[in-house]
Amino acid sequence: MTEIVLAIGNWSGNPAGQGWTLIGGWLGILTAIVAWYTSFAGVVNSLVTRPVAWVGTPLWNPAASAVADRSASPLPRR
Repeated sequence: MTEIVLAIGNWSGNPAGQGWTLIGGWLGILTAIVAWYTSFAGVVNSLVTRPVAWVGTPLWNPAASAVADRSASPLPRR
């Protein structure tokens, strides 16, 4: 998303720090903060028994989207 907004700013001729490039810069900072937090939460929550950093619930049920019967899979079994 950040790259798209920055590209729009570049194509529309906005100088650095103005218009779409300013919005893209702030969007980049926001996405970096979210990425650092989710990385932190993944590491910390894997080290303790009770979740410490809240990350919410999955958007979909992974069990429902998984293939139940994998007997036709070409991958070797262990």
